[in-house]
Amino acid sequence: MGCISGGRLKNCDTQAAAGLGRLWLADATEVDSFTTAGTNGAVDTITMAAAAVFYEFEFLADTGQLLEEGDNTNGIIVTQTINSVFKGKTQADRNSVEEMYKCNCGLVAIVEDSNGQKWFLGYIKNREVKLLSFSADTGTALGEQSQVALVLQAITTEPALLFEATVPV
Repeated sequence: MGCISGGRLKNCDTQAAAGLGRLWLADATEVDSFTTAGTNGAVDTITMAAAAVFYEFEFLADTGQLLEEGDNTNGIIVTQTINSVFKGKTQADRNSVEEMYKCNCGLVAIVEDSNGQKWFLGYIKNREVKLLSFSADTGTALGEQSQVALVLQAITTEPALLFEATVPV
């Protein structure tokens, strides 16, 4: 049997709206386990440490993006990047950013795309999601918007998993 088991035909019913709608983050050390099932290998259950939950983050419309880039030059390396922009700049935003960059063991992330599909990232030990950079901008002119832009990233060996479990919030 060969290494290719199927192809992909044009599917006119497949939704292909761009962007992300929501993001959930949790400390990677607080995910006890998860299981995958079925032929698609989707996450169907997730178990958190006692009282641990994912925290939801919502961002401005048309600013959320999950980008996965694969490189097979010397073995597969997948770079997963989550870009997002939050409206305004508050002390609570500042505190959230600080918590993210101080999370030394990394984060696991669940993102929901504009088609309603959820994706699970950061699940491989030592390949968790980290806050790569942030930019808190007050704007310059009165008509401009203050905002916080975040870039989260994981460099790993596998693409994100489809997530079909209930997000523990």
